[in-house]
Amino acid sequence: MSKILKNTTGSAISISDTGTTIPVSPATYTIPATDYLLWAASDNIVTEIGSGNVVVNDGSVDLGISDGTDLIKGIFPSQIEIVTGTNSLGSSENPIITNIPDNFDLPVTLRRSDINEIKEEFGQIKELLVMLTNNTVNIADGTGLGNLTKVNEFNALKVIDQRIPSSEDKTILIPIQEFFVDSTGSTDMKVNASAGFVDFTIKADSTVDKFIDSLSIRIADVNATADKFGNITSLTNGCQLIYSDLDNGEIIIGNALKTNFDFLRLCQGKPSFGNSNDALRIANASGNSEGYIPVLDFSEMFGLPWGVRLRAGSKEQLIIRIQDNTTGVDAFDAVAFGFKKVI
Repeated sequence: MSKILKNTTGSAISISDTGTTIPVSPATYTIPATDYLLWAASDNIVTEIGSGNVVVNDGSVDLGISDGTDLIKGIFPSQIEIVTGTNSLGSSENPIITNIPDNFDLPVTLRRSDINEIKEEFGQIKELLVMLTNNTVNIADGTGLGNLTKVNEFNALKVIDQRIPSSEDKTILIPIQEFFVDSTGSTDMKVNASAGFVDFTIKADSTVDKFIDSLSIRIADVNATADKFGNITSLTNGCQLIYSDLDNGEIIIGNALKTNFDFLRLCQGKPSFGNSNDALRIANASGNSEGYIPVLDFSEMFGLPWGVRLRAGSKEQLIIRIQDNTTGVDAFDAVAFGFKKVI
């Protein structure tokens, strides 16, 4: 079905919101199929049709104001042309213009010379049916009421971040707390690794995805100070925090962590406990020993909203690598927080 615009005035008419001018009669303007969406959103053409300055023709007959506007907007017209038969030359004869009743379901033949054009136009109609006036789009709103939302001039959709899952969300997330462990399952990172490094790891689960949101590291020793490791001389090689997978190998997140301050700096000085010189040191972190418990927040530091993902069945893991003798401190361990995605 064509969309032909006829100018009934004695002057050319500018449809400014489409960038098109409709010429003076007897010339007409046929809207290209590629511009149907542009014209469907035009307020100017609706005004001109309503005033009678422009008449819409569907390729067969001139349409009234209502049907003409509907055709431009991509809404099906209330009238169709029914062909009752063909003559000996195969041309349509005795076309009938009739209103379409609400319960109309009889088979008819729509008079078109090009079946390929019909297919193309039905594709355009399918796109137009999802558009409403004023540049709004009908989006399922979850309540089934068909509430509307708008796309602004920057093609952006205004949304509200809702952290509460919907009743249709079947995802199950289980909070987890998991310590870094060595090959024997020990959580105690006070080891003698002078002769060779010792790894403490958190590994991927065999069946479900694991997301590590943050790490809490504890280094406790009597009279611990920031420039030492606990209260012993700073380490020679230092510890490393590593992410590892088969594709990328080992990615070092923190390197040469030799002192309490190095661990604090890795975690951006968090948390603190007051305003004094000991604001970053907590009393009685292990027995009567002072300690530092720097917390590394992956979402805050690295922009990972769900933390580090360890995919189910993979070799992905987080590693704290000890490369010195750390047995001289009173306590040294690390625990991770996050969740498992069960479904």
